[in-house]
Amino acid sequence: MRPHIAPDWQALFEQNGLRSFDDFWNVQAEWFEEPNQRRGGWSGVARCELKRPDGGVVRMFLKRQENHVTRTLLHPIRGMATLAREFKNFLRFERSGMTGARLVYFGQRNVAGKLRAVLATEELAGFRSLEDWMRVWRKEGWPRQGERRVLITSIAAAVRRMHEERLRHNCLWSKHIFLKFADGIPTARGAVEVRIIDLEKMKRTWSSSNAARKDLCTLHRDCPGWSTTDRARFLKAYLDLKKLSQGRRLWDARAERSQRKRRHSQAHTAQ
Repeated sequence: MRPHIAPDWQALFEQNGLRSFDDFWNVQAEWFEEPNQRRGGWSGVARCELKRPDGGVVRMFLKRQENHVTRTLLHPIRGMATLAREFKNFLRFERSGMTGARLVYFGQRNVAGKLRAVLATEELAGFRSLEDWMRVWRKEGWPRQGERRVLITSIAAAVRRMHEERLRHNCLWSKHIFLKFADGIPTARGAVEVRIIDLEKMKRTWSSSNAARKDLCTLHRDCPGWSTTDRARFLKAYLDLKKLSQGRRLWDARAERSQRKRRHSQAHTAQ
């Protein structure tokens, strides 16, 4: 497979000595996420700085892995690199008109029987994860109602757009939703840019409702600071309902079903 390189990054890579797969593989940089050992191999993430011709710098996240594979219908025995699957999901995301982290490089190679893969994305400058923001708000106080409304409806719109394309993220935790506010902080009138990252486990499903089922449960479970009104407002925006009360009723029904399942699971465990 020929490497994928963003055209406007080609010269920047060459200026920084990144001209081949081996150059990317051998980059000396501190790990942003230490390599984890699983799936028969390892995978880790480094944060790198590249020098620009004007003397400035641009940052990217460099994922590298060796024998870190997933088995699919097309690759049932040897499997395929999980970064190769993420690369295909990046292309699928872009074709659908979605915006996430920008893919700037992907390549893979067999070296002495070991499957190696590299994927690089441009750093989301000015963005912070929803997880990070919730950590700040727990210490400094949550945004006011008007600010929360803008924030939550913006997230709902981005998630709905993804599901309309029948794309299920499969790992929609708050750490994978990145936000950028026009004034640097949430405001009642300020625009919110939303980016969804980490597409390794994303899949296309047969319907938007099927795509939504798991993702919405994951997101709601990972946002303990959201009030019942926040959750109802999210569903109202996500489902394009007319009244907040409709979203509240839907959320109450969802919560009741979740509690019933939890009680049933606990009773089964007790037996």
